[in-house]
Amino acid sequence: MQLSKMTKEIELLKEVDEAFPCMEMPESAELLFHQDQCRSCAEVRRYLDASRGVKADDALIRFIHQQLYHLSPVAFRWILPSYLKFCLSSVSSQEEVYFLVYNLSPDQEFQEDTYRRLSALNAAQIRCLIHFLNWCSGNECWVEIRGDVDKAIKFLHTVKAE
Repeated sequence: MQLSKMTKEIELLKEVDEAFPCMEMPESAELLFHQDQCRSCAEVRRYLDASRGVKADDALIRFIHQQLYHLSPVAFRWILPSYLKFCLSSVSSQEEVYFLVYNLSPDQEFQEDTYRRLSALNAAQIRCLIHFLNWCSGNECWVEIRGDVDKAIKFLHTVKAE
């Protein structure tokens, strides 16, 4: 059973590599979904700009997981491969998984913003997210959020990929 779980994680990691071509961090002006200069947005921009030129590491993922709703479509696409790999590879990624699922299962009032945030993803990337969520659904670690995982899968099936 453990070998099967590892095989699925390895397959998902490979799918992430195939679905998300390597890209540089977007320019500072293209990072944020909300263009106003609120304190939270300024903090996210400062942190990301300070991380410019280096690979998205665990510290960056741990910072950004609570800030996903601030990211522009292109910044969301940029961080997703590193974020997904972190969730698949780290035993301490439970909180990051929760936040990703939460961001992919919006309530009605936030669906339009979420559609916009996902608008830079293509069909293969949306499928990869659905496969990731299916992996979450079959994982005992996230049994208490299975309803949110199912909601996120349903929502992603409604996303029109570029």
